[in-house]
Parts: sequence; structure tokens; C-alpha cells
Amino acid sequence: MTVDEQKNTEWGLPSRLTFIKGDESTRSFANRIGVKDSSLRSVLKGTRPSIDFVIAVAEGANVSLEWLATGAGRPYGNKPEEKAPKHINRELFDMIAECVERVHSELKVQLSAGGVSATVIDYHDMVFEMASMDAPIEEYASLMPWVEYMVRKEAEYHLLCQQSKD
Repeated sequence: MTVDEQKNTEWGLPSRLTFIKGDESTRSFANRIGVKDSSLRSVLKGTRPSIDFVIAVAEGANVSLEWLATGAGRPYGNKPEEKAPKHINRELFDMIAECVERVHSELKVQLSAGGVSATVIDYHDMVFEMASMDAPIEEYASLMPWVEYMVRKEAEYHLLCQQSKD
């Protein structure tokens, strides 16, 4: 799907903004990410935003600029300039892999083996950066509810996109 086609579908920028806003009020979300409430409301109604607005939203909401602007790629995960950790914490990796597989199975979302691997690695890297490098596994485990929430949001988004193609 081209960018122009995507702008004219239900999965355009307003839908991606609604997805990352979640249940948060529009005013609260706008304040949290550093944009004007009126500007956000206008874009949610379909007004074409400035590139500065899109960049501010991507940075404020910590989502991929490419995904926000075009729908391509993944909303969350490593940005190109970020580096992966120097080593993998196997226990953390296994916990995240189990979570990703369970959530995708529950929601009946099909991902390729490469897609599952990329998801696990992305969340491993994010959790690894949030906790201290030599943290006990309990510190990593305390972040798993957040991981599950984010994996579930991403899987639900993929499911909606798959359903819209049918």
C-alpha cells in the first residue's frame, strides 16, 4: 500500500495516533507528548499535519517516525541509532519469547519466525536498557507486565491490519 493509499484508508495517521494514544484523553496525551491539544484534535479529525508536528509526536510518544508517518515498520522498538546490548540475558530473552508466543497464540495473530524473533529482540533490548546491566532477574521480571501490554497492543494492531485487508 502506498503512502497516498494509506492516507485515504482507516489505517492512516489519525488511526495510528489513536492507537498510540490508547485510552488516554486527547488533552492529557497532547500535554504528555508536548503538542498543542487543538493541533492533535485537528489531525485526529483528518487535517494534514506539519512535519514538525509528526516529529514531535514520534519523539514525545517514543514511536518510530517512519511508522507514524507512513505506517511502515513497527511502532515500537529500536531506532536505527540505538545499539543492541553487548550481550543477551538468556532468562530475559526466554521470558519475552514465551510472552510473545502466548499473546500471538491467544489473539491468533500469525507472525513469521523472523517477525517473532525481531519482536523478542526488540523488547529484550528495551527491557535490558530500562534495567541495570547486571540486574537480578527479578528486576527484569518486574517489567514483564509492561512487555505483555505492549506486545498485546502491537499484536492487536497487526490483527486489525490483517482484517482490513480481507
